[in-house]
Amino acid sequence: MVLVKKFATFLSIFLILVVLAVSGCIGQNTTVTGKATDINNTVQSGENVLIQASGNGFNPEIVTIKKGSTVTWLNIGPDKRWPASAMHPTHTLYPGAKYEQEGSFMGSNACKREGEAKEGAFDPCKGILAGESYNFTFFQVGNWKYHDHLNPALRGTVIVTE
Repeated sequence: MVLVKKFATFLSIFLILVVLAVSGCIGQNTTVTGKATDINNTVQSGENVLIQASGNGFNPEIVTIKKGSTVTWLNIGPDKRWPASAMHPTHTLYPGAKYEQEGSFMGSNACKREGEAKEGAFDPCKGILAGESYNFTFFQVGNWKYHDHLNPALRGTVIVTE
């Protein structure tokens, strides 16, 4: 009888823990490409980072990377996304690009033409379709704000450290 009571107690505790784990009360950390995020939706990383883009914005909104790291924006929504350097619509805040080269596209001085960025420019120069991605490697240390050119209210920041 004592063994049955101990087993019943163990089973009850186990089931409570399973319910808590499934409901999210245990293990509050979320992950973005395997890196733990904090409550402010940021990720600390010296490695390459994935940012999900959708109509709800960029997730995570703020990332910290080391100089020379690559950020990939993956469009997980149904509509096109166009992550590009601030300021809207010129996209010329990120330094070091050859903005003086000829051409522009849809107001972006970072573009030679549709789909072709000027050398060093943080701009895909086109909308990214659902399931597609855009990569940019950051070589300039600083806090680089960006937005979705097709919906400028959606914003984020890439913090680049040495």
